[in-house]
Amino acid sequence: MDNVRMNIKRIKIVNFRGFGEEKTFEFEGKTLVMMTAPNGKGKTSVIDAIEWCMTGDIKRLHEVYNTRNTNATEKKQNAGAILKNKNHPDEETIVEMLITAENKEYIIRREQDKDTLEDTGEIWINEFSGEQAEVELRKLIDVQNFYKYHFCDMQKTYRFLSKSRGNMDAEFSDFTADYTDVQTVVDNLNIFEQDLDLRVGQKESEKQKEEASAERISKNMDKFENIPEILPYEKTRLYEDENVDIIKMTIEQLRARLKELYACGYQRGVQLLERKIACMNAETQKKELEKLKNEFTINEKEISKAVEKKANQNDVLKKAEDDLVKYQKEILTEANLEGNCQMLFQIKSKNFNKEFWEETEEKLKELKKTESRLSGEIQTLSKGNQILDILTTLTTKKAGLVNYRLEMKQKNPKEIVLCPVCGAEKFDQISEDDITRQAQNYQIEHRELIENKKKELDDIEKQEKDIWELRLKTANMALEEARLKAKKELALLTSLYNASKEFFNVLGKLQKEDAEKFELDKMISMENIDAAIVFAENKMLSPDEKNAIETEINRIVVMVNETSQEETDESRLNSFKIKAEYAPNGITYNEELLNKKISSVKSYLNNLEYTKDTKALNESKKEIKRIQEEIDNYKTLRNNVKKRRNEISVQMDKMKQEEFEQVGTYLYKLFCKLSRDVQIETIQMKRTKGDKMALLDESNKPLINMFSDGQLSVFMLSYFLGNIFRMQGNETFPIYFIDDITSCMDDINMLAFLDLIKYQLLMPDRAMHQIFFVTCNEKIQNLIEYKMKNCGIAYKEIGMEEFAR
Repeated sequence: MDNVRMNIKRIKIVNFRGFGEEKTFEFEGKTLVMMTAPNGKGKTSVIDAIEWCMTGDIKRLHEVYNTRNTNATEKKQNAGAILKNKNHPDEETIVEMLITAENKEYIIRREQDKDTLEDTGEIWINEFSGEQAEVELRKLIDVQNFYKYHFCDMQKTYRFLSKSRGNMDAEFSDFTADYTDVQTVVDNLNIFEQDLDLRVGQKESEKQKEEASAERISKNMDKFENIPEILPYEKTRLYEDENVDIIKMTIEQLRARLKELYACGYQRGVQLLERKIACMNAETQKKELEKLKNEFTINEKEISKAVEKKANQNDVLKKAEDDLVKYQKEILTEANLEGNCQMLFQIKSKNFNKEFWEETEEKLKELKKTESRLSGEIQTLSKGNQILDILTTLTTKKAGLVNYRLEMKQKNPKEIVLCPVCGAEKFDQISEDDITRQAQNYQIEHRELIENKKKELDDIEKQEKDIWELRLKTANMALEEARLKAKKELALLTSLYNASKEFFNVLGKLQKEDAEKFELDKMISMENIDAAIVFAENKMLSPDEKNAIETEINRIVVMVNETSQEETDESRLNSFKIKAEYAPNGITYNEELLNKKISSVKSYLNNLEYTKDTKALNESKKEIKRIQEEIDNYKTLRNNVKKRRNEISVQMDKMKQEEFEQVGTYLYKLFCKLSRDVQIETIQMKRTKGDKMALLDESNKPLINMFSDGQLSVFMLSYFLGNIFRMQGNETFPIYFIDDITSCMDDINMLAFLDLIKYQLLMPDRAMHQIFFVTCNEKIQNLIEYKMKNCGIAYKEIGMEEFAR
């Protein structure tokens, strides 16, 4: 046991699944680590922590989590407690391991601050971190297949039961030879075959396009019964600088010549259509002029007056209506009279005019001045007069003055008593009635003066009121005059409008054709109306002339191959004018000559077109033949590739089947070693079509359907151990984990399994350098202890006590 190359010595766990607090487990370098404790104490969490530290994932949980949660919303809702302890969701998860490999120690540490398996967290290996640490980790283990080859648990066992035949092949492919290169050849041949299918499809599409092109050319040639005959080109020139030698002209030059010749025909067509339209317009004008003459004969006086008053103009009639409404709605008051002055002046009344307004305005201004002066005088006389205040006081205090003189006489009978107000000696002898008489007289005179001033002010205000009343009365008279005048004007205009309406309607139609010719000033004269009728008659054509023009137009349409169907002569004229723009200068029109030249150019074009189409059709047929040859070659090559691919696939399937038959025999031997009571005579692994495989017994019955839980456990251990023995000597991480898979096995099978483990641990060149065995079965625990002690195999037991610390 001294040749141990790989060993896990210690693990420290912080906030990982069942472990909320920091927990350290020492494995003491023992080759067998047995973890025994009741369910829920953390046994599986320890080996989960080892897997997570080594890979950043826990496969048994992650696969089920992804199956259960099919979208991002479900994953987010069900993400809690998948990595962290449920009581410490905000704390960091840390797992640190001490491993020896080839006498070298590795400290592997992984940290994660999120509660997720979608992110592997951060890793350190000795002095390396990040990507460098990942590189070092890949030297120790195969990260992708770590769970597949190093863990055996009941969950993996039950997932094996759900494998389809299509997935079963991949489960046992590790036991067979590597057919990757052969499969690559098969896949490449399949891709090549698909590529050939694509090329065949592309060529078929090319062929269809070419065939469609050939069919179009062939249909175009159907219009020629024979090789088109070439008609000679007339040497007589139709227009100036015409090149009459067209034998050597190219198709483009011939098409240009044909376009010029067509334009000559279109130019003639323009002339004919203009004559036809002019005739039609003249006929229409004559009818309208006769209507106009009739109206003018009946209503000449009214029409002349309407022209004078412009009664035919809608805005004039509208203005008359608006004026009447405006005058009828207007209500004058002293408040708005001044604001309506301009409107009233426009009425031009004899009584209410600008002179009247200015004259009354001057009177009002003079009255305002007098009013202002009187108001000021009254205000001055009524308040602020100190003398009046003193006199008022004297008259009211007369008894006081009398008592004052009496008291002074009593005190000094011999002395003269002076007036206490003015100091006059006369106060000593004056009678009581004469005291304050003068003050009283002054007060009376003052009151009379104020009253007189107020009377003058009232008279001024009355004069102002009279002027405003006169203004308002005069204005209302003017407004009433305006109402009557507007009503009369509207009635006159309406009458003129009705009498002349038909005349002006007819004239309007004529003016749309020629506004200058039929201007109003000219058409209110019977002489001018008659002259216009004669002029229209002169432009009209006879029936024979009309038929001749229409017949020639139809011949031109046929000659120039005109295909458009215009609805009116006007639209046809516009179309002809556009096409006539290409006409050359100096045309001497000759219909027969033009027709011959057009026929000659067409014959040249048809001959060249026939020759060109014949050549193009032959080339198209050659191209179709070439494409068909390519298609045939691709199809032949595709068939050969398909045949070769099928041959290789059949041979590979045959070789795989032979190897799987050997795998079945190999697994059956292991199954028999672990199961002492075997009722199965053989394990067959048969592949069917489409890389599907079935596990069958000697009667070709599906074993998966017949296995009990104990037999399934034994089979999974056989599969697990088979992979271990297969990789012996090549596995860089020969440490394996068995999680309670033996709980469904009976005692006999359990003893057989423990004997196999015992002998493996005793062998110097063993495949398993360290085994982690998890159980909650006390009987199994006692059996292991018994076997290990009897054989002197040192082991480390982690029991209830260590999990509970």
